[in-house]
This record gives sequence, C-alpha cells and structure tokens, in this order.
Amino acid sequence: MESARASAARQDVAARVAGPFIESNRPRSVFAPWWMPPLTGVVAGVLAYVTADDTLVRTLLPLAAALLGWLLGAAWPRLKARTVWRLSGAGLQRLRGGRATATTYSFSRERPLLLSAMALEVRAPTDYGSTKVGNLCAMGLEDMGIAMFPFWVTTRRLGAPLRLFDGPGEPEGNAAAREAGFARREAALLSASAEGPLTARAAGPVELSRPEAEVRSRKLGRRIGFCVVGLVGLGAVVVPSDDSVEGRVALIGSLATVVLVWAAGSFYRLLRTPPAHWTVSPQGVTARDPWFGTTELPASAIAGIVPTELTRETGDGKVSVSLILQFYGHDLSLIGTSYSGEVPPDELLAVLRSRGYRVIQDQQHSNAYDVDPAFLPHQLLPEARFTLGVDQVGWEGERGAIRIPRTEISGLELHTRSGHPWLRLRGTQGEELLHAPLGALRISRSELRDQARALGYPVSDPERDAYESAAFAGLSAPTAAPAYAPPAPRQPPHPSHLPPLPQK
Repeated sequence: MESARASAARQDVAARVAGPFIESNRPRSVFAPWWMPPLTGVVAGVLAYVTADDTLVRTLLPLAAALLGWLLGAAWPRLKARTVWRLSGAGLQRLRGGRATATTYSFSRERPLLLSAMALEVRAPTDYGSTKVGNLCAMGLEDMGIAMFPFWVTTRRLGAPLRLFDGPGEPEGNAAAREAGFARREAALLSASAEGPLTARAAGPVELSRPEAEVRSRKLGRRIGFCVVGLVGLGAVVVPSDDSVEGRVALIGSLATVVLVWAAGSFYRLLRTPPAHWTVSPQGVTARDPWFGTTELPASAIAGIVPTELTRETGDGKVSVSLILQFYGHDLSLIGTSYSGEVPPDELLAVLRSRGYRVIQDQQHSNAYDVDPAFLPHQLLPEARFTLGVDQVGWEGERGAIRIPRTEISGLELHTRSGHPWLRLRGTQGEELLHAPLGALRISRSELRDQARALGYPVSDPERDAYESAAFAGLSAPTAAPAYAPPAPRQPPHPSHLPPLPQK
C-alpha cells in the first residue's frame, strides 16, 4: 500500500520504470511554517504605523497584506515546477514538472555512486573523476528529500552498491562504521522477510496521541484570547481621537495589528498541523503526523520497521528525542515513512513490539530482533554457533550475527529438560532473555561452563555441581569399617579352666 508523502518504491504506471526504484518525498500540502505568523505580524504592524493618517487604510491594509502573504506562500509551491529525484536502474535522475528528465547520472557496479558519510554529499562518477549531485538527509525531509539508508538499500537492490567514503575533515573510519551498520540492517530485514510476522503478545489496538486534547485546547484558547485583545485594540483605534494624541493612537493601532495578525496566523497554523496520532494493532498501523501526512499499512505488508532518532534542544535547555520510522516491505522496498512527533519513543517502540512488529535498531544494547521468552536463535540463524566473548554473548553465523552486551546479562543458568541440557539467560532485572537447548546452540555443557567461568560470567549449574560434589566426596572419603560384624562361634571351655568340684 502506498503511503502519503513518503519516500517509497511506488508502482507508477506512467513512469514506466521496471524494477526497484525510489523517489524523493512529496512536498507537504499544508503551508504553515513556524516563521510565517511572526513575520506577517511584524510586517502588518509596520504598515499600520506608516499609514496611520487614514483610519480605514491603517486598519484594512495591514490585514490584507498579511492575508496576501499567506496566499502567496501557499500558492508558490504549486506555481513552480516541482523537482523530483528518482533512483532506478536507469541511474539517478532529476525530474522537473511533467516527468521530463532534466538530468541523468548513470552508474554501474564498476563505477558506483559515491556518498560522504557525514556531509551526505552524493557524487556521480564521470570520465575524469566525480561530480557533485546533491545532498541527502538523515530523515528525508530536505535537500534531495531522500533518506540515507533507503538510498543505500535501493542501490544494493539495483546491483550497483553505493560506496561510502570519509570526506575532508571527517573522522577516519566513519564510513566503514556506517556501512557495517547498514549491512546489519539489511541482513535483519532479509531475515524478517523470510521468517514472516511475529506472534503478537497483546491483541487490542492502542492509540497514542501527543499533545493530548487538553493541551491542544489550552493552546487554542490562548490564541483566541490574543485575537480578542487585538480586535479590541483595533476597535479603540477606529474611534476618532484628538490631534494631540494621534501619535499614541498610531502606536496602539500598530501593536494591536501585530497581536491580531500574529495570533490569527498561529491559530491557523495550529489548526492545519494536527498532532501526531498513532493507532497500532496486530492487523495494521495507522500514523498521522504533520510531516509525512497519513500512513496506513496492513501488518501483512510490513517486514520490519527501522527507527532513526532525532535530537534537538528545547528552549529550557533540555534535549528532546523523537523518531523517524521507516516501514519496509518483504522485498526491502520502503513502503512508508512516519514521524513520532511528541509521542515518547520508548512507549511507541514497546507498543509496536508487543503487537508483533519487528523493530530493527542500531544501538549497542539492541539486537536484530527483540530478545523475549519466545525467541530461539537457532530458528533465526540455523548455521550459527553460540559464542562467549569478553564484552558480549552472541550467535555468529555466515548469514549474520546476534549479540547481547555483557552489561545486560545477570547470569547463565544450566538445567536438564527431558534429558537434554538447556540454557536460560537472565537479564539485569531478573527477566528471562533466552531459553534454548544446548544442542541447538551447538555447544556442550562442559564447554559452556568452562568458557563462562574463564571469562568471569556468573553461571549456575546445580545439577552438575551436585553430581561433582557427590563424586568428589566418594573419592576423598577414607575406608570405613563394616557397620555390622557377625558374632564369633562360642568354643567349649578347656577342662583345666573349669572350677574344681566340691569335696564331700
């Protein structure tokens, strides 16, 4: 299903593009930038002060100028020819209006596109080096309007891998780290597509919305109050006054115009930019946000969700964290992009996981899949082998790897179940992270115990300890006398030992 205003591999019949491709984000249909209300308010106030000689002009002209500014701002994106970036088998194309190709940058496996790791500068190969094409962005909202990871995945699907490099002034090794992280994401998406959806631990739908209706009502009420103050001020200016206070009346009219236009523009912007609203259920996800519009996807179409953190400092010095979530289909195509808004990121990701969606993160404390009691690593990576490291526990295989940092592990427990040894992995809060047979993990009980104790992991094996204690006690104890000895047979006494007979 196609999502609105998202960089997605959409099936465009008119474009006649065969194979996978990706396009830049569509522009927002709502014109309501944050700088428009204060700008139009200040301009209207200056006009009101300059034209203070005529009462009718100083009242209507500033309001008309502010309204004209909003109309021109909303009409400008529709009047100019829209530029669209498309990455397909034909190359990286820049299209302007009417789908007419303006520029095409061709590439191949031998001459791939180049991308700097930090500046996100895209360079196309030429006969004598490379030329700059444009800049990507972290979330797909500006410049070329294409996010970095979907751009990288699409080039891989096209058979021409994107080569990342460290630009001038960038730290060495950043490109290699980025590429390794992207490779882990791609491997996780491939595994998610092959395995299918997870079992939902919760069945009911959940609705998340920020800001709440009460907060939004208070914001609207404050703006309505400022609009009333501005109208009262303009009403007082319209009343005829003496020449001695004309300058004071002009100043009051100018300030009233600033307040009215600013409040009215802010009120309109608040109405046109609804809060972020998420509805998550095992059947599908519906997201509505002011950046990407409405995204509605069924659960069967979603193979994995890749979140990207956005951090910004608020006015009081605090750091606000939000998420850009990219939805990928089973063919690794980007089918939707949404913004979390003011919804807490941890709460949103926890709800998605509990409804059976696979959330793929790059943080050190995360895995390619969520580790829960129903998780068995041998089902994900059949050829992998259980490994113990100094800083992590993992399963290493040719198709990928899953790792858990040592800081999240409180202990390893070994026990016997139906005659087979099993491993239970405990988290720092005592929760069960993993419960799997050692035969599936491809490691023996003795080898696991020896490796864990050599590396200092807390490991408990009460059955083995009891067996070794009993065996050691049997070998080290001294030989004891028999507990029962049969009595010796009694012999008749010797005649010489008999007492003498009495004499008569």
